[in-house]
Amino acid sequence: HFCYANSPDEYIRFFGHSMALTRSTIPDTHAEIDAFADALRNQGYNLVRIHGVNALLMDGSEAWDGSMPDKVEDIPVVPEIEERLHYFTYALKQRGIYLYLDMCTFINGWHSGDVWMNGGIWINKKHGPTRYSSQFLDRDPAVRANYRAGVLRVMTAMNPYTKMRLADDPCVAFVLGFNELLISNCDEWQKRIKRSKKS
Repeated sequence: HFCYANSPDEYIRFFGHSMALTRSTIPDTHAEIDAFADALRNQGYNLVRIHGVNALLMDGSEAWDGSMPDKVEDIPVVPEIEERLHYFTYALKQRGIYLYLDMCTFINGWHSGDVWMNGGIWINKKHGPTRYSSQFLDRDPAVRANYRAGVLRVMTAMNPYTKMRLADDPCVAFVLGFNELLISNCDEWQKRIKRSKKS
């Protein structure tokens, strides 16, 4: 069961709202964010799942610049979108609503490319790394380093409203490392399973 750390015998039930927090779903202004947070609270939610944190923070570029940043300071977040996420987190926290974070959902990872592209497969004339997906976390050091830097960028950024990092904030109830891991398509994982099961 779920409980508070300092009250292990007190059960908590979460009623969650799942949202793909892109620029089309997060309100623009603080007043609109407050109204949205009020609506969530009034409908009885005490948990919000932010599906695709990387999509929200990275979806601002027209083209991939060819780099796969591996340092926290080089992750190219969109500053105005990050500010809205900070305020949204603050607004939820003020209303007793917890967070469930999907740290990486879309296969663009943590680089300058458009969230809906993968080597131009989905959007013509746009380019991006064709080898970024969860299955490459297991075997591609560049993908793994980029993923790590992106997650650290989100979890260690100081929120100017809560005065806390998400890594330290008790409003974070759950963190999902990578949504929908494609282990069935991962060559290295399959080899490991075959070695362990002998079949």
